[in-house]
Amino acid sequence: MKILTLGPLHSLADTDNDLCRGVVAVSRASLVDVIGNDDYAMTLGRLLADLLPSTHRASQFAVAVDGADVLGYASIEASLDDAPTVAEIDVVVHPSHRRAGVGRQLLAWVEAEAAQLGRTTLQGQAFARPPANGTATVTAPTGAALPADLPALAFAAANGYDIEQVEANSVLDVPVSQPQLDAWAAECPTGSYRLHTWHLPMPDEWIDEYARLRSDVPGETPNAGLDAGAEAWTAERLRARWRDWQVAGLDALTVAAEHVATGKLAAFTQINLMDHPTAAFQGYTYVEPAHRGHRLGLAVKTAALDALQRGWPQVRRIHTENATENTPMLAINQTMGFHIDCLSGILQKRLANQPAG
Repeated sequence: MKILTLGPLHSLADTDNDLCRGVVAVSRASLVDVIGNDDYAMTLGRLLADLLPSTHRASQFAVAVDGADVLGYASIEASLDDAPTVAEIDVVVHPSHRRAGVGRQLLAWVEAEAAQLGRTTLQGQAFARPPANGTATVTAPTGAALPADLPALAFAAANGYDIEQVEANSVLDVPVSQPQLDAWAAECPTGSYRLHTWHLPMPDEWIDEYARLRSDVPGETPNAGLDAGAEAWTAERLRARWRDWQVAGLDALTVAAEHVATGKLAAFTQINLMDHPTAAFQGYTYVEPAHRGHRLGLAVKTAALDALQRGWPQVRRIHTENATENTPMLAINQTMGFHIDCLSGILQKRLANQPAG
């Protein structure tokens, strides 16, 4: 077995090779095995977006191969603008090649890359089906539980990674009927707020306001015991990210609420349109604290859903992820008909001699 590095990539043509296709195949097989579908799987467009050269992030993939067979892969991404101690990682092994040392070698590569980048806190996730009644579970500090027999959890624990949080991954089947959309819209504020809808790239008129709101999100999102510092989003950083997405054939639909009296943005939501034929992914939904209690979260999500159904009628499922302790957003999702499809255990490891907190 060999560990080969992948990237950087510059265009979709660069993904037309056995290594890139192997990464996609491993991702799909792993998710189908664990949660029963491949909606969250890596795609060639996502892989390109991750590996385009950037001045805002360091990103690298490694692939475990045996001859022409791709056995698994690992990735690491670290922001160069903020969170200077944190890196996000992933280690995925094809179900047919688990428990053969592939994961250990890929994890060793990831941790060595983290050391090269000076990162001391590594974070990743493990997908799981909700635990069945009566089965053994492992409980995160937040109180949410995952199945105890999940292979990724045993691998993580053996290598010093702790479960810090559990996300509920919910799905909404679409289309939702127009009368239902109209009924939700009727519950939402009028007069004091004006909604704006954009595709990529966002108009220059609003990009600084959006960057301000986007930078506020981490401080207002439940983070449990995860190391999650402030994020410094600027117009230039957003434009660079969106250029990468457009090169990779990806798109995003954003709906923001303008507070009419001040001309400032008060809330937003974003639906990410990856290169999946029938699935879309709800990104952050955020309402400024001063504007909460007016159903703005429902307002922007309803408008985004309406725009999605008009512009992308092929989409049949929208996925969203929320910390299980984020009860206000889970309540909005439940109102809209989202139901929990799977869970994600959010894992963290602080490397040697790193204090908690």
